[in-house]
Amino acid sequence: MRPGGLDGRPVRSSRAKLEALRGQTQLGAPIPVGRPLTVGSYLEEWLTVTLPGEVLAGRLKRSTRASYTDHTRRHILPALGQTNLVEPY
Repeated sequence: MRPGGLDGRPVRSSRAKLEALRGQTQLGAPIPVGRPLTVGSYLEEWLTVTLPGEVLAGRLKRSTRASYTDHTRRHILPALGQTNLVEPY
């Protein structure tokens, strides 16, 4: 077995990357998975993961979440859902 991680790099480097990704997800940022990130995919993640967490933590009322969900699905997603957030590489 090689020293370090599975790819031969130091485990420290892998742990730092993992912690950076965890920090991003705690802030509500989705993890890139190799396909272009669209406004729609980002907002669906926000509606189904981030907002429920905010309600559970007591930082957002259920009625506010319902209002955000309704407005997002009725107005924002139909108009901007297919728009790429970042240019594909």
